[in-house]
Amino acid sequence: IAYTPESGGPEALSGQVGPAYDVHGLGAVAYFLVTGALPRARGGVSPAAHPLLTSHPGLRSTLLAPLAERPGDRPDTLELPAWVERLAMLVRAAGLPAQGVDWAEPESAPSTGAARAVGRASVAGTETDAFKRIERLERELVELRGTFSGERAGAGGPLLATAAYVSHPLPGVPAPRAGSPAPTRVAAPALATELPRTKVTPNGAAAPTATAPTTVGDPAVAKLADPGAAQLMRGRATVIPKPSGGPDPTSLTTAEPPPRRPRTPVFEQIQMLKRGGGWSWFGAIVAFLCWAVWAISNWGHGLLGQFVGFVLVLIVAGGLFALFRLVGRIVLVRWLGRDRRTARLSHLGVAAFLLAVGYAYLRLVPWLSGLLG
Repeated sequence: IAYTPESGGPEALSGQVGPAYDVHGLGAVAYFLVTGALPRARGGVSPAAHPLLTSHPGLRSTLLAPLAERPGDRPDTLELPAWVERLAMLVRAAGLPAQGVDWAEPESAPSTGAARAVGRASVAGTETDAFKRIERLERELVELRGTFSGERAGAGGPLLATAAYVSHPLPGVPAPRAGSPAPTRVAAPALATELPRTKVTPNGAAAPTATAPTTVGDPAVAKLADPGAAQLMRGRATVIPKPSGGPDPTSLTTAEPPPRRPRTPVFEQIQMLKRGGGWSWFGAIVAFLCWAVWAISNWGHGLLGQFVGFVLVLIVAGGLFALFRLVGRIVLVRWLGRDRRTARLSHLGVAAFLLAVGYAYLRLVPWLSGLLG
């Protein structure tokens, strides 16, 4: 159920998924095991409002941590073992009904924390490091098989190979039984050597330690005398610790805002406003001629007031030009992302307004009103 639409992370819709998406899947499985419901079911209650969680705020915050909307708010993959233990402890303390999982503490559980850690190995490093270690172990296994087949036979070679085979049988090959005849004993000088062993420290790094010397001669306790062959016999590789620092792989990088457009110089803005200005001049001249015809036909009714009225018309035309430029900036530049190189559309709008004013002046002339309807 971890990757269904009812339980998958919301980042799957954008296609940008990472390790945090797997953390969300684990949280969805845990939510189903605790509540018996899917966290993002259609028509259901929100995960935080589930009846089993409303009365247990501590359990609710822990259970919903991997189900956060933002991948960066979810626990890191290295924090999941501790998160699982804390969740099990809170579920046992809450006494919730079992949903197919027994959250009770096992009866044979050790009492001390150190004893509980027996048998648990800490995994460090990345998947690439794990693949490298597997390849290294495979190469060591091939060399060991060549050693056992007699390619490195020397003084005491069969005896050493038999002893190593008894101590460390190859995978898939049965070990010799107790009733099988003992191999022929080959005289070899007693050789004592200290076999290096590897001790894994709590932080995941490997540290070599020395053991007591072992004498070669008895097949039951014989070890490889060659230090290089002994290291191959151990079959252990150095665990590369995960590098500390750097960005968190589970977090998503925030996109930087787009760069601001460079400001156009004032001189270029003036030149841009002049382009297409012939239309405004044409409309102004036509409006002036129509006003002059109307003013001559009303010669005795105050020429100064009539001229002031025409000046107001020109001021209104200038305001319309500024309004057209503002609308063009919002629609063309901001919404459509286009660059304006002329002011032709604004001048056309002003010319249309002035032509309409001139037509209105001609309708006021008595001897032309009949012709214009």
